[in-house]
Amino acid sequence: MKRVSSYSIVFTKQLKPKYMNMITTIKKSMQQFIQPQNALLIIHPYYHKEAWVFDDEEKGLVKEPFVAGADDFIEYILAKMGQLAKGRKGFSLIFSQLPFKGQQHVLLYQKKAFGGSLYTVESEPDFRNHEDVNQMWLCPALFKYFKKAPKRLYVQLKVKEALVK
Repeated sequence: MKRVSSYSIVFTKQLKPKYMNMITTIKKSMQQFIQPQNALLIIHPYYHKEAWVFDDEEKGLVKEPFVAGADDFIEYILAKMGQLAKGRKGFSLIFSQLPFKGQQHVLLYQKKAFGGSLYTVESEPDFRNHEDVNQMWLCPALFKYFKKAPKRLYVQLKVKEALVK
């Protein structure tokens, strides 16, 4: 027969919930160190009904649109390289919160806005969106890839195996 001390009863009823909450809090704060921070993420944008969109079934995103300057950025970069027509059929957009070999563009976080995040295109000072500002808004879908908006996003575009700079 197992003997239960009064200490174990006190621990179980009074202290255990506090320790469990503390452990849960520590685990959540440690996630940034557990998850690979240099992971490259890839989406495949395409042009659909006069809008740039992408699908990511794993994240529950279907025809997620690029708007508020992000669409202008795509058009700007593809046109600059003479790849706009090919790019409209689809391209790969590789991104990370850390620099990586082959990155072409750097987006710099500005502030939270409308549930998403505003970025400037640090690597393309001549870029201007439809409001004539070097700025783009990344919608809340960004948080399906990152717990919080990265201070910098490193980006590479590839059109059918041809690198777009």
